Amino acid sequence: MGDASHHTLLRWRGRMAALVAWLVAAGMTLGSPASAHWQAQAPDHRDQRLLDVCGPGGRVLHDVAYAMATRLLEGQTAWTTLELSEHLRARGEPHPAVRAWSLRMPRMNRNRAEKGLKSWLASHPEGQRRRCGIASIEDSQRGDVLTMLTVAVLADLLTPIPKTVRQGQWITVDAVLHDGAVEGRVVVLGPRGLPRVIPSSFDPATARVVARFMADRQGDWLLQVVGTTDAGPKPMLEAQVRVGPRQAVTHVPVPGEAAGHGLSDEQAMVAKLNAARVEEGLLPLVVDAQLTALAREHAKTMMASGAIGHDMGDGSPPQRLARAGGCAKEVGENVSRATSVTLAHLALWKSVSHRTNLLHPRYERLGVSALRDEKGMLWIVQIFAGPCTS
Repeated sequence: MGDASHHTLLRWRGRMAALVAWLVAAGMTLGSPASAHWQAQAPDHRDQRLLDVCGPGGRVLHDVAYAMATRLLEGQTAWTTLELSEHLRARGEPHPAVRAWSLRMPRMNRNRAEKGLKSWLASHPEGQRRRCGIASIEDSQRGDVLTMLTVAVLADLLTPIPKTVRQGQWITVDAVLHDGAVEGRVVVLGPRGLPRVIPSSFDPATARVVARFMADRQGDWLLQVVGTTDAGPKPMLEAQVRVGPRQAVTHVPVPGEAAGHGLSDEQAMVAKLNAARVEEGLLPLVVDAQLTALAREHAKTMMASGAIGHDMGDGSPPQRLARAGGCAKEVGENVSRATSVTLAHLALWKSVSHRTNLLHPRYERLGVSALRDEKGMLWIVQIFAGPCTS
């Protein structure tokens, strides 16, 4: 091929890539596996009006909404945000920012449900793209339940990511970012060890990020696309990949999971955390009474507010430690809400930011709280601290 033809081909490919990125950014489906799982109608046609109020529907979101509604109908607690994210990710839904709303009624009243739904949707960030999942169950004996899920569409995959691959296989991440992203990168979290930032290319003109890496260890991998906007960096896409022989997907234990049996919830959280560190070649953390007291107070504050966060009006972790007269050169915190200690440990281990705290090599001290509310839900706080400044 001559130089002129070669350059013409390169320009054509560049323009096509820009067009594809623009189409996805505009919300248009390409008919590829990466986009075919959404734009689904409501499973029950009577719920379509409610789905239209929310936004475009997705089959995976509908399925998980139905599973959530079933739990509620059976009298079980609702899944936490971390648990919902895990269920969605396992089914191939790449958008990690999920919210849930449910309404229980003696008898289904969709007019009433629409008013409650609109009120809930008003709490979402204005103008943010979203996709939705809806499910309703009517039971003459136990009452009726309606559940709506939403995910924030901060980015979209241009090519699908396989759910299972062979060890040593190369995986390509190709995505377009929305929400005014000015920078993008890909982070991978393997079955063991700290997260790794993969060399990535980012085109500011199309907000397209591309990265490629080799899955060199068997087990579960988490791929995360992080975009930077005016508000700072945030996860925009996540995908879960099983690396190893093609077989029925079963649970693969994570470091520290087996520790802590027979102990209290708080002691078990400490045991699992320190067992994971030891398995990863790190020293266990020393339980600190001051940090433990701070963790318990923050867990109580979260429980009272009904939400998890690092600053619930009581200050950030460093501010809380300083106010208590403590000192540390570095301070970190994990917060979670789960139905069991094991599920909490699994969720924290499979999170990029949380595992970074769990395996931070310069942390020396630890404070943990695991409080159960009247519904049996665990409210968990882990506070990490390094040495005091000189």
